[in-house]
Amino acid sequence: MSLPLVFCRKTAIEAELMKCKGEVQFLTHQLLEAIQQKVELSQELEAWQEDMQLVINQQLKAQQQDEKKRAASHTKEKREATKLWNPFQRSNNSGLTEKSGFFSIFNR
Repeated sequence: MSLPLVFCRKTAIEAELMKCKGEVQFLTHQLLEAIQQKVELSQELEAWQEDMQLVINQQLKAQQQDEKKRAASHTKEKREATKLWNPFQRSNNSGLTEKSGFFSIFNR
């Protein structure tokens, strides 16, 4: 090979090397941007999950309170219904209830 041909080939290889280095730098930059975006999205997702957990916990607490209220109301209604229908009590004219069992004759 002649010296000018070797020199031309060396110059072409150096040019190709510079081109490849530029592409590597560009791709490295893109990769770093993608990693940064992924980190930001992961942080947003984590914050969203925490918010959703708070919302779910609040809804569960509210639901439990509603269930307790319903249970208390049901117990109260049941007690009142039992008061209304008690075979051992009768209502007098004044609306008051009197015992009507066997020993009630001694209470008069």
